[in-house]
Amino acid sequence: MEYEIHGMYPTHPDVAISLLNIGSVFREQGKLHESELYVAELYVWSCLAMLYQIQGVHPGLMVSKTFLEDAIHDESKQVEACIRLKASLKSVVDNDLKSGHLHIAKARNSLGCIYMTQNKFDESETHLNKSLLIQLGILGQGACHPDIAKSLEDLGDLYAAKSELTKAIEAYNDSLRMYTKLQGDEGYKVIKLRKILQKMESKGQSTRKYIKLQDDEGQQKTKLLAEEEAARI
Repeated sequence: MEYEIHGMYPTHPDVAISLLNIGSVFREQGKLHESELYVAELYVWSCLAMLYQIQGVHPGLMVSKTFLEDAIHDESKQVEACIRLKASLKSVVDNDLKSGHLHIAKARNSLGCIYMTQNKFDESETHLNKSLLIQLGILGQGACHPDIAKSLEDLGDLYAAKSELTKAIEAYNDSLRMYTKLQGDEGYKVIKLRKILQKMESKGQSTRKYIKLQDDEGQQKTKLLAEEEAARI
């Protein structure tokens, strides 16, 4: 609809968000077909490029319909196109906390989720944390907002994928508290996060028991070796 109203790929916030939404659709498909993730990434980077242009942060950067569609329909060009867009936006992206906007935060969050699916955990963490910082900078440190709750949930997913159990539980708990305020005790996200935390805490208890068992066995072996050594003397 936005394209029909404003023309093809004009510089307009509605068009930028449409690009982001299309990218989100490809991201979901990318869970089954990895090649779709490159298309998702390309759409989200295009969204960011347009948002920065709207803000006047990078006025010379235009989102070319031809550039985007050529890459989408030619798999061999997708990675190259992503690299070109990322390179052109690098200086802006590295400093966008100063020109933060909730739409930009959403795009950064989407990139973080894409890179998480690709197991690019360092890039994922950078974008997810930047997204959260932008949100907190705009909405306030004590704000209770769905976007912040989602960012915390996504960080929990990332830390869980990295097997950083303590960080994952902390992020999930922060997200759960916020979703409880927003949705109530029976909200979909509240129920989902409770189940995740129950599984993680159970896994954590099992891990701690295993470590304790290993420690006990190690101490027992050390004790036996010491006794054998003393007997030889």
